[in-house]
Amino acid sequence: MFPAKAIAKESSRGIPFDILRAYGIGDDIIDIWKKSYGEFLLPIQEKAIVKHNILGGRNLIIFAPTSSGKTLVGEIVSVHYAMAKERALYLVPMKALAEEKYHHFNDMYGQLGIKAIISTHDRKEYDQDLERKEFHIGVVVFEKLNALLVKNPNLLEGIGLVVIDELQMMGDDTRGAGLELLLTKILASPFRPQLLGLSAVLGDAEDLARWLKAELLIDTRRPVELRKGILSRNVFSYLEHNSGMESEEEWRLAEENKEELSSLQGARYLAETHAEQSIIFLADKLATETLGEKLKDMVEFPAASGAVEELKSFEDSYSKDLLLSLLSKGIAIHNADLSWEERDLVERYFRQGEIKILLSTWESTCRPKMFSSLRKNGARPSTGISSRCRTLPRPSTKTWVAEPDALDLSMSSAERFWLLLHRSKKRRFTTITSKVDSRNCALPLKTKI
Repeated sequence: MFPAKAIAKESSRGIPFDILRAYGIGDDIIDIWKKSYGEFLLPIQEKAIVKHNILGGRNLIIFAPTSSGKTLVGEIVSVHYAMAKERALYLVPMKALAEEKYHHFNDMYGQLGIKAIISTHDRKEYDQDLERKEFHIGVVVFEKLNALLVKNPNLLEGIGLVVIDELQMMGDDTRGAGLELLLTKILASPFRPQLLGLSAVLGDAEDLARWLKAELLIDTRRPVELRKGILSRNVFSYLEHNSGMESEEEWRLAEENKEELSSLQGARYLAETHAEQSIIFLADKLATETLGEKLKDMVEFPAASGAVEELKSFEDSYSKDLLLSLLSKGIAIHNADLSWEERDLVERYFRQGEIKILLSTWESTCRPKMFSSLRKNGARPSTGISSRCRTLPRPSTKTWVAEPDALDLSMSSAERFWLLLHRSKKRRFTTITSKVDSRNCALPLKTKI
C-alpha cells in the first residue's frame, strides 16, 4: 500500500507520476506518461489511485466532467494490467472512438510490446485474437461485445479488467437498454473482472454504483475553469463552472454580418484580438463545410503550414482538397466524412496551435473526446475538448420564446439565460448556443428531443 506520509507531502502541489513506481509500474511507462501528460497527476486521478486503490483491483465508477482527467485513469489501469501480462477490455459506445483508442494504445505502448486490438461491426480482423486471448488491451464497441457474449458466454475468462467509457449512455433512450444488458452479463459472469466505469456527472449515481458493486468517485470540478455564458450586443456575460462567479467582458466585434456574431465573428475576434483558438459546434457535416467556406473568406490567418505539408502526401479526395483550402487560412473542419488520418491530422495541429478555428460536428468531437493533453496556465486536462480554446456553438434556427412576463427584468443577462435554460430543459429542449437576445427573450435551441 502506498505510504500516507508520502502522499501528504505531495498533496499541496499534486502527486507526481513517479509515485506510481510504488504500484509496480515501470520507469518506461512512467516516462511515456510524463512526456505525454505532464509531471503530475490530476486530482481525480490521485483520488482514484490513492483513495480508491483502483490499481489494487477495486471496482470504481467515476462521475466527472469532460477534461477532468477520468479517461487517463482508464488508460493507466489498462496499461497496468497489460504490463502484468493480463488482459483488459476497453468498452466504448462508437466506432469512431474505438478507432481513436485503438490507435492511441498502439502508438503509445506498442513499442513496449503491448498489443492492442479493436473489434467493431466493421473491424472483424481481430475477433479470433479476442476469442483466443491473444492481446493485452481489446477496444470493443458495446454492441459488439454483447453479440460476442451471446456466441461465447465464456469470453470473459482470462479478462482481468473491463473499462466502460461513456457510462452515461445507460441513460440513452435508444442504446441504454443494450448497455444495461451487457453489464448484466458481465455481472453474472463467473469470471468477475474488475470494473471501471467512466461517466459524465449524472443523477442516481449511488444506485448505479451499488448495482455494479463498485465504489463511487464524484468530482464536479474542472482542472481548467469553464466559462458558460451568452453573447449579446458585444457583451459576453458568463458564469464560471468551479467558482460560480458571474462576470462579463466586452467583445469588440465587427458590425457586418450580424447574423454571424455569435459564432464566426466571435471566433475571428478571439483569434485576432486575443490569439485564442475556438471550436464552433455545428449540427451536421454539411454545416461544417458550408460555414468553413464562408469563414475562409472572412479571415486572413497564417496558413497551418505543417498541416498543409503533411496533408499533401495523403491520398487524393474531396475532403483532402477541402481541408487544404481551409488550412491555407489557418482553419479546419472535423466531421465523420474525414478519414481517420485526416481527423488525426486536424487534432494534432489544433493542439499545436496552427489551426485557429475549428468547425466540428458534436458527434465527431464531444463524445470521442479527441483533443487531449492540452495545457493552459499550468493546468492540464488529460482528455476532452481543448480547454485552451473558446467554444462557440452555432445557434440553430429553432427558437423558444419566453412569455413576456416570464422573466424578472431586474436579473442580470446571465441570470436570465440560466432561467431560460432551466425552463427549456423542462420542455425537453437542449441548448447549444451562447447567444441570447435579451430584448425579446429568444433562446436559440437545438432540435427538440
